[in-house]
Amino acid sequence: MDQMKQSVRKNLGMQILLELLNICTPFITAPFLARRLGASQLGVFSYTSSIAIYFALFAILGTANYGTRSIASCKEDRLERSRIFWEIFALQLTGGLFAMSAYVVYLSVSVRENQLIAWLQLLEILSRMSDITWLFFGLEEFRYTVRRSVIIKLLTVVLVLLLVKETGDLWIYTSIMLGGRLFSQLILYVRLPSCVTLYRPKLRGILSHIRPNLALFVPILAMSVYHAMDKTMLGLLSTYEQSGFYYNADKVISIPLGITNGVTAVLLPRTSMLLSEGKKQEADRLFLKSLEGISVLFIALALGAAAVSPEFIPFFYGPGYGPCVLLVMALAPVYVFKSISAVARIQYMVPMRMEHAITWSVLCGA
Repeated sequence: MDQMKQSVRKNLGMQILLELLNICTPFITAPFLARRLGASQLGVFSYTSSIAIYFALFAILGTANYGTRSIASCKEDRLERSRIFWEIFALQLTGGLFAMSAYVVYLSVSVRENQLIAWLQLLEILSRMSDITWLFFGLEEFRYTVRRSVIIKLLTVVLVLLLVKETGDLWIYTSIMLGGRLFSQLILYVRLPSCVTLYRPKLRGILSHIRPNLALFVPILAMSVYHAMDKTMLGLLSTYEQSGFYYNADKVISIPLGITNGVTAVLLPRTSMLLSEGKKQEADRLFLKSLEGISVLFIALALGAAAVSPEFIPFFYGPGYGPCVLLVMALAPVYVFKSISAVARIQYMVPMRMEHAITWSVLCGA
């Protein structure tokens, strides 16, 4: 029991360290980009990215949570683990190829402006369909994924600061950000042979994962209303400058929410394993402790963000970003809603296989 607690604390510590780095780096790059690229160019990136994300969602379906849960449930059995991995991965690649093909058709038929940036967003879909972090999360091997992410993150920041110099460098920024994301996924394949054995998946086995995967995909798709559709609507209905203001305000709000991602990434496989071993009371205690800690942290952050935004935004982004102040104040409650719902959904409802409850709750909110 003590060893298990130490493992959870160690993994949680590493993930929080990574999320703290994710919090710190935008504080370096965001004001730099706001001054070098400007609100309009950032609005172009925000809009084209929001479109690509829709296609990327269909590439991976609900694999991130479903794959983690499936691997965690059988992680001690290498043969079973290998079979499940290759079946889910084959499904992921198939969905990714369909999504990329559909996105290319969209680019060829519909895109008339900012074509280079829109084509570069293909890297977003490619990185999503190549993502196998769910395997390592299911095995609770966080040290390798954290080390990789830290190195790539620091390299990305250095390249942005060195190479992005003027408004016309948006394509450089897009290439660095999405290329770094793709490289961080591909480098995981070096360690793949030590985790799974090569296995040729059967069609029946692949198809068996579609239904439970889709059950977790529906709420993810509905949640895109919160994460992507707002930026898409601004890009269609307003100006790129207004979209850029919203993008920057949303970035300020989104930065600390990565802490929730770190907590749920560590505790999802642990909770899944405890439930597979029949230790429901211990899983419940783990959930309640994390929910209490997350709630206290993000209620304080919401109040703090709203209070300091009139002084912080002009200092952080520079002159010309006044509209972001009101946006940050309006978006501050999102801290509380997103953090609590993420912990309840990913750490409790996903391991408990409550897909229908997740789907209805998210659809009603959407």
